[in-house]
Amino acid sequence: MSKTLIGIYGASGFGREVMPVARENFASDNFELVFIDDNPELEEINGVKVLAATLEGADANALRETMDKLKDKLKSVVIVLSSVADGKVSLAAGVTADLIGKVKAGELVNHVAGQVGGKGGGKPDMAMAGGTEPANLPQALASVKAWVETKLN
Repeated sequence: MSKTLIGIYGASGFGREVMPVARENFASDNFELVFIDDNPELEEINGVKVLAATLEGADANALRETMDKLKDKLKSVVIVLSSVADGKVSLAAGVTADLIGKVKAGELVNHVAGQVGGKGGGKPDMAMAGGTEPANLPQALASVKAWVETKLN
């Protein structure tokens, strides 16, 4: 089941109130992504954090920027972020440098994209993809954990 990532907290005067993710928030310097180790969307496999989530309203640039912030914050992680707009799926996969010997972002994004009627590509640490079958996205995101597990073993 796909989950919506709502981990943006106001950095100036909003305290700890959770703000819904909106497109205009992604580019704002007044917001900061905050994740804690017990976030239910963040799973751990063999000591590696794995996150597969949907950012509603995010465009490709927002997915890429959010991916970079998450990689910086979580240090050792494999991430797939997605969004759906106008019946099309956008995907971003990211892998921190310490893990690219085992997990490649390009392979991961193609694993997910293939399930949503698309394809993509990129570098070992960051890759983007698109697809045309958003109905398959929840199942595709759910498959990320098992895929990563096979790569780590």
